[in-house]
Amino acid sequence: MKNGSSVLTFQDGSFDNVFVTIIRGQVIRKASWEIYKSMRADNVKVSIDGHGADELLAGYSGYPRVAMKDTNIIKEFFYWLDLLKIHLVMNDKNNEESNLSKIIYDKIKDVLINKYKNKHDNQELNFFCKTDRKREILEFDEISNLTKLNQDLYVDYHSKAMSLTLKKFDKFSMAHGIETRFPFLDYRLANFCFALPNKFKINNGFTKKILRDVMRNKLPDSVLNRLKKKGFTPENSYFNKEYQGFIKDTVSDNDFQNESMWKGHQIKDYVHSNNADYKKIFKYMQVYYIKKTFKEFSLSENN
Repeated sequence: MKNGSSVLTFQDGSFDNVFVTIIRGQVIRKASWEIYKSMRADNVKVSIDGHGADELLAGYSGYPRVAMKDTNIIKEFFYWLDLLKIHLVMNDKNNEESNLSKIIYDKIKDVLINKYKNKHDNQELNFFCKTDRKREILEFDEISNLTKLNQDLYVDYHSKAMSLTLKKFDKFSMAHGIETRFPFLDYRLANFCFALPNKFKINNGFTKKILRDVMRNKLPDSVLNRLKKKGFTPENSYFNKEYQGFIKDTVSDNDFQNESMWKGHQIKDYVHSNNADYKKIFKYMQVYYIKKTFKEFSLSENN
């Protein structure tokens, strides 16, 4: 971090092999920041971005399972089976997309193992001193005539994380003087996509099926036939082995223990217990080090 700079960089807690940057309190992915920076260096003025495609055409791993609820398992058994296969492949922790039998075996094994794990593994840990107020239910447009899949897509498209994502991408693209355009936000395309039956979105082993069909012979097969949303999320065993020392040292620190936002002694007891899942504690590490970094940065600015 340079003196006088308002840009802070640290490794992202999701460990998806990228870094994130904090710019005046806004967390952004370093990879995206560097892309816009590189575009600016190449004198590119406008970027065509793909935000909205996953929300319109069911690109994320949770959507096949929702589509299964719309499917009559007796009348559409083979389509239901196709959705199940897509769901298992997209949520498989390995990168082997073709070995379905291995995926099913691993899934059954994980279910059996998790059944007998420590009770902490099956509950959401919350060591914060204050809990968030229950979120008010938002009133959406009348969408009861849509399939369950399209209802979920509609809510995700209009009312969830995408609005925040668009705001962030607009900020750090314009930070480099790059104007962004989002074709999948065109209202005419959105209306068309929400009118499509499920099978146009998830079918024959793939999500975003209609988009893949349209782009056939226009994109490499390696892109068209890729099912998973790529990224690196380490297994708990790897995470616990590599970071347990760092996490134990952090939670034992006096500043961490005296932080008023959480119950430090309970966190310390948990991380030193048997079968502790350090991933569930890492969010407290993120908050602690972000706050500590900004505090040190503020002191250096004042001096």
